[in-house]
Parts: sequence; structure tokens; C-alpha cells
Amino acid sequence: MNRSLKNFVAFTLLLSALTVTAEPAPSMIVRISKGDDAKSIALQLANLQKYRTQIAVQDLAGKLWYSEYVEREDGFAQKLDLSALPDGAYICFVKNRAGEYTRSFSLRGTALVFFENGSKCNSGAAVFVHTGKERPAMARIAAVSDAIRLQLNNLMKSDVLIQLHVPGVGVAFQEQVSGENGYAKMIRLGGMDTGNYLLYLKIGNTMLMQHLELTKEGVQMGALEHLDQASQDGADDMAGTK
Repeated sequence: MNRSLKNFVAFTLLLSALTVTAEPAPSMIVRISKGDDAKSIALQLANLQKYRTQIAVQDLAGKLWYSEYVEREDGFAQKLDLSALPDGAYICFVKNRAGEYTRSFSLRGTALVFFENGSKCNSGAAVFVHTGKERPAMARIAAVSDAIRLQLNNLMKSDVLIQLHVPGVGVAFQEQVSGENGYAKMIRLGGMDTGNYLLYLKIGNTMLMQHLELTKEGVQMGALEHLDQASQDGADDMAGTK
């Protein structure tokens, strides 16, 4: 084997070794589900990489009802008893330096109901919202550079609550709309810290939670969660018959 070929083989082996060692660490694994008790959450975490990890439950006013830090652990499991919390919508989040996971849920009576997970929402796509009126409302949420463009149509004078949440911090923006058929707003995130945000909409009987990430390049759209109040009424009835 000549010298040039030996050098090429050595370089190829070195490049292969560097490629292997440069593989990213496994992502944090989070599983949040209903606990054995009616108003409890079962939490299972893995691949924490021993990072300091916060577990918290926050209401839509920004108040932390539960917060705990896990340190120097790769995995963790716990049941969260939420029976003392008042009725309302909440955000459960888990975050460390490697990532963040958020799940929304609602408490009402004896029932705990998770928001339904939807697929990643395409920027500007129409979302039809059942409000209890004769026609559904329509919401469009679009990422425009470092801002969120929100358009609501066919509200038929339904009451609307709009909030921008920062998990672990609180409410960064809030506005209430009443007696209108349409609404439009550009919510600007420029100058805010990069990271995860949640855009919450309550339109009539339906709640939407749009996951967002603010990066140096701008706002990125994530999954859209939703919960119809009627479905929670059904869950409450079932819980009451046990």
C-alpha cells in the first residue's frame, strides 16, 4: 500500500470515528398520563442525563401550584395529587437544559381531562372551532418572522380569551374579546427570550393551546392541542358514576 493510500485510509477511519462520537445524546423521554385517582397525574421521565430538571404545574394566571426539581438522576417517576387544585385549565411542564415538554389539562368537578393532541399545525391553516353556536368559528394562527398573526372569524359574538404563556414564568400577553364577529392581532415576540411559548385561546366552549418556539430565526409552529367543554362534561359524568 503506497503512502497516499495509507493516508487516505487513516483519514477515512478518523472521520468515521469523529462521526460516531458526534452523535447527539438521546432526547428526554416524558410520559404524562392519568393517575389511579380521579384528579392525579402519573409522571414518568427517562434520559434526563442527570441534568437539573424542573417539574411544574401552572394555571392560566401564571401561578405555580406545584414545582419540584430532580437532580443527578437519569430517570424519575411520581404521581402528582391535584385534588386540592380549583377547577380550571392548567399546564404541566418538564424542562431541563436538553429540552422541554408541555401538556395541557383541565380540572372540573371530579374529572381531569387532558387536551387532545393534534398534529403540527401548518402556519396560517384554518382551524374550525365549535363554540355552541349554529356555525363553527374559524381560527388562523401564522408565524410571521418573530411574531404571531392571529385571525378569528365567525365568532358570532362568542366570548374569547387570548393569552400567551411562558411556562414557568407566567402570562406575557392577554386580551379578552366580546361581542365581535371577527378579530385580528399581530402578537410580537421580538426582544423576548428564545424558548417555548404557548398561545391559549378560549372561544365559546372550546379551548385551544398552540405550541410555539421562538428561535433566532423567528417563531416556529408546534403541535395544536384542543379540548371541547362538552367532552369534559361527559368525562365528569363518567367519573361521577364510578
